[in-house]
Amino acid sequence: MWRLHWGVWVALLASGMLGCASGPHPAIPIAAKAFPCQEKALTLHKIYPRMVRVEGCGKEATYVEVCQGYGIDAKCGWGQKKN
Repeated sequence: MWRLHWGVWVALLASGMLGCASGPHPAIPIAAKAFPCQEKALTLHKIYPRMVRVEGCGKEATYVEVCQGYGIDAKCGWGQKKN
């Protein structure tokens, strides 16, 4: 009986984790257009939760997430950080 419950738990956990990992990081398509470079040639390095460095095709840039508003009304997006 325990094995059945454990198997169900593992299946639910695995399906939940798969749902969270869909698509590339939002900064990747922006960097692909800016460099220009194919998305699969880019490497993302997380600096902080809302700051990443993307490099590839001989270029690199830092991207940040900026939000306007608060809570559920916040409008957020990623953009390149200017030096």
